[in-house]
Amino acid sequence: MGSMLAGQTIEAMWASLRFAKPLAFGMNCATGPEFMTDHIRTLSQLTGEFVSCYPNAGLPTKKASTWRRQRRSRQLEKFVDHGWLNLVGGCCGTTEQHIRALAQMAEGKTPRQRPAEQHRAIYSGIETIEAEDSTRPLLVGERTNVIGSRLFKNLVAEEKWKKPAKSPAARFAVRHIVDVCLQSTERDEKKDIPPFYEKLIRKVKAR
Repeated sequence: MGSMLAGQTIEAMWASLRFAKPLAFGMNCATGPEFMTDHIRTLSQLTGEFVSCYPNAGLPTKKASTWRRQRRSRQLEKFVDHGWLNLVGGCCGTTEQHIRALAQMAEGKTPRQRPAEQHRAIYSGIETIEAEDSTRPLLVGERTNVIGSRLFKNLVAEEKWKKPAKSPAARFAVRHIVDVCLQSTERDEKKDIPPFYEKLIRKVKAR
């Protein structure tokens, strides 16, 4: 209904994971394909990877099962005909009959043509923001940086995670971007990341 279970929008999910170059970006389960329409269309326009859609098929009961298969195939056929999909399938409740109906629907149809990847500077948390003319200036809070802030460095050294996460310095870029640097020759920064970010993401709504 507009966001992932973790709260991210479809754009933020894509921006967060595109660095990994997955086989495909897509959606599964939910309450059926009709509520996926806007999000699948958005994904198809955003990503140069394949786009998949595996919606919920409902409970695998005998009652109205043929009608459900036909209805879901028709809904997904609209996605295919619009050129939004490369991979199609089913999640909860999907049976062999569902897959057969989808295969028959997709046979002979043209899969989505993947657009050329464009260089875009997009940052995400729960939502996304893109560095472009319309969003300038982007405010970046850099006080949560052990190299640039002695106060922050001392708080990290003392493992007082709550204080820097709640500080005005961290909330400086509440509408834009918070830059965090925990790199230190005196500590194992990989171990410092989970406890600090766990506190930070609950206090700051930023990219």
